[in-house]
Amino acid sequence: MKIIKKANKEISSDKLSSYVESLIAFSNGSDLDPEINKIIKNFPTPRYIQREMLKSECAVLSEMVRYVWKQITGKDLLDESKIIENPDFLLGNYWMFQSGMLLHGINHFTIIKQYQNILPSLININAFTLQEYLSSEPEKLIFYIIKNGGVRMFINKNRRAIFQMSPESYGTWAKERIKKYDFHEKNLKIIDLNKEYDGWNSGITIKI
Repeated sequence: MKIIKKANKEISSDKLSSYVESLIAFSNGSDLDPEINKIIKNFPTPRYIQREMLKSECAVLSEMVRYVWKQITGKDLLDESKIIENPDFLLGNYWMFQSGMLLHGINHFTIIKQYQNILPSLININAFTLQEYLSSEPEKLIFYIIKNGGVRMFINKNRRAIFQMSPESYGTWAKERIKKYDFHEKNLKIIDLNKEYDGWNSGITIKI
């Protein structure tokens, strides 16, 4: 299949490389349609995308990435801003990942259900284990994602934000990422992975 089409909306090379990296990781060991798998295997490396690709080449590649993403997840990367490029307009419930990707939805449980096909590649979890947690209580599923590197976040209309994460996420990348966001108030809740998870009540609060 050839996909040679001018992109209607642009995706930055940094974001594009992250999406490609996620798709490549997901395709390894997954039972994908042979045609989709072939397209993914022909993607340039994330490093090449960031350092070598021209803007026009990125535009063509972004259409291919959007096509593959929709075939796997059923969602367009740019559909209704569910995956956010610009943090200035964040409002509501999100999951944040080290790759830079943000997933938006009605609540944190349904976000995981909606994007269950790509989560194993985003935080390197087992797809079968994820399915088991999807059948359990919402709080257990949310704790599982936090424990494995996801950051739970909520932003209200007054631009006040609360984040919940593991100590490892806080120390390795999340704190510095959140510092760059322009919110009126930022509360980080660092949870103890050895204690029973109790939703937003869990964690020691740090303001930055």
